[in-house]
Amino acid sequence: MIKVDLLQFPAPSSQSEWKWGDSFTCQNSLVSLVDFLKTWKEHSAAEALLVAEASLPLPSDEVLSSLLANLPIDLWHAGMRLGMAGKPEWMDFVRPTWMLNRDADPDIEFSSWRVSLRMALVRREFLCRYGVPSETFESLDAAGLDWGYRSMVQGGFLRYSPQLLKEMPTQYLLTPPQIPLKDQIRFIRRNFGKKWLYWACIRAWLTKKAGLFHLLKVLLENHEQGKLVERVIASSSRLSFNAQTSEKIPRVSVLIPTLQRYPYLKTVLQQLKTQTVPPYEVIVVDQTPKEERSTAFYQEFQDLPLRLFFLDEPGQCLSRNFGLLHARGEYVLFLDDDDEIPQDLVEKHLRTLLALKCDASCGIAHEIGAGQLHESFLRLRVSDVFPTNNTCLCVSSLSCTGLFDNAYNKGQNEDHDLGMRLYLSGAFMVLNPEIQVLHHHAPRGGLRAHGARVVTYALSRRSIWVRKLPSVSEIYLVKRYFRLHQVQEFLWMSFLGSFSVHGGWLQKIAKMIAGLLLLPVTVLEFRRRIRSANRLLAQFPQIPELR
Repeated sequence: MIKVDLLQFPAPSSQSEWKWGDSFTCQNSLVSLVDFLKTWKEHSAAEALLVAEASLPLPSDEVLSSLLANLPIDLWHAGMRLGMAGKPEWMDFVRPTWMLNRDADPDIEFSSWRVSLRMALVRREFLCRYGVPSETFESLDAAGLDWGYRSMVQGGFLRYSPQLLKEMPTQYLLTPPQIPLKDQIRFIRRNFGKKWLYWACIRAWLTKKAGLFHLLKVLLENHEQGKLVERVIASSSRLSFNAQTSEKIPRVSVLIPTLQRYPYLKTVLQQLKTQTVPPYEVIVVDQTPKEERSTAFYQEFQDLPLRLFFLDEPGQCLSRNFGLLHARGEYVLFLDDDDEIPQDLVEKHLRTLLALKCDASCGIAHEIGAGQLHESFLRLRVSDVFPTNNTCLCVSSLSCTGLFDNAYNKGQNEDHDLGMRLYLSGAFMVLNPEIQVLHHHAPRGGLRAHGARVVTYALSRRSIWVRKLPSVSEIYLVKRYFRLHQVQEFLWMSFLGSFSVHGGWLQKIAKMIAGLLLLPVTVLEFRRRIRSANRLLAQFPQIPELR
């Protein structure tokens, strides 16, 4: 049996019977808890530690056995039952519509960084890799949130489990925990830096979440505390599965919708011929207009397990949903027709899926002209993206979520919408930066045939006059999944982002002047897109079910 030690705080009036390992107590303070964790991780022979507030009931042996058997997961917690949903509130000023900032239903298990130190099951290896909570916080709750966020973005696999605590204790229903202003400030500065802290303070003042003089007082008192934490790059050492030697390799259906892009499609189909683990089938859904359609093009690929379908009505959601309903593999690998892929793409996705027992393996798409990837895309971690040009998904996961929402049929963000629904259903999605494709953003066909994704983020940051405003489908997405004040913060950040440009001070000043000149047009365009998104909300979602 796995040895699991127990830490309770403060010391309970009657000692709980604990057969899993050693039992300890400490004072009801953050410093005392952190000191114990430092000592325990260095000297204990136990594999895991259950940290529990003494007033809370301990989980059953069956629950502990079930959670510990799920080896990829580093830490389980009961944060949703202990008032951590939506905390800290200032997160909404920095990442308001981040996928992992939207909590799922507290009755389901899901990936969550909102850790409560009042009930958590943590592996010793996790403490050694990511460290212990910071003692700089005033409250135990804020320290748990900071620890959870920092660990998850660095590569820790954290999950909320409703089984750890069957229901919310009465004291948390009557008096929900509050994060002190000092700790809100420390959290933002430690994880996002000074610029984002100043922005969050301005928004907190303007939205009347904090008074100006109180804000200034707390900032001055804590100006040296909570400096930006350096992040480590997590390795992919967990991926021990070898697809070549596995007794039974799962069937992978590759799904590629295409529209007026035969030269690009030819490249990716040729590369699928040479995969180290061949796909079970390659489903191509061709939406090219009849007058431009070429059946002869596909004769070159008779040595592929190709299943070809023609659709007269173009649309990315229609085509992907059609392909999903015809897929016969246990997994489906989503690709774009203008991708270039390495020989081991299928193998790497399978290795991730089977070694980590996850539902979705999400890779990286290098965009032509987009510059270097953000450092958050350089580590193996819980995924907050679902790129349909490089993601492999367990098809059975769609039974809980449905297929693609037809609201995005001729717009963008259909991938993020499905990713949101998978995440909210409890699916375990992993981002593996070693799985990479090259995405060309072909100038013709695809979404460009519908007038979508004409202005990219990279283009707007290179140009003085080009602005990247949120699309109608993007506004529809955030309105569907986030609260009103989070949507408002998203719109404010998008508006200010239209003034951003890469380059020196001259470019930045020029972009600011251009933005001011275009301000009336920008405001009108924002309002038009919001109205269009509201009309979409009245008609959609329309989500077919997996049959």
